[in-house]
Amino acid sequence: MQKCKDCNEKFSWSTVYRSVWKGRDDLIICETCGARHRSNIRNRFVNTFLVILPMIIFMNYFSPSDNFLVTIALGIVVGFFGSLLTPFLYTYRVDNENT
Repeated sequence: MQKCKDCNEKFSWSTVYRSVWKGRDDLIICETCGARHRSNIRNRFVNTFLVILPMIIFMNYFSPSDNFLVTIALGIVVGFFGSLLTPFLYTYRVDNENT
């Protein structure tokens, strides 16, 4: 898990996870010193490889059911579990625009 660039306070998993799913405005403000951190472009690829790609691979090749709705539901579950790992691999940079 990443730490604040200014005060080295570790970001909580839930703070990073909420930031992941905010979309474009993926900003984290350190609770200790108030430093603002923005997501890197690399994080979008991390999200794709941990959420979207496993869903597609599972639904196309490993689905245990021939039922389309069951396959979609299981693919969503696989994507959800992949999303739980994203906060461990996300990196942030200090936001110099609004400091």
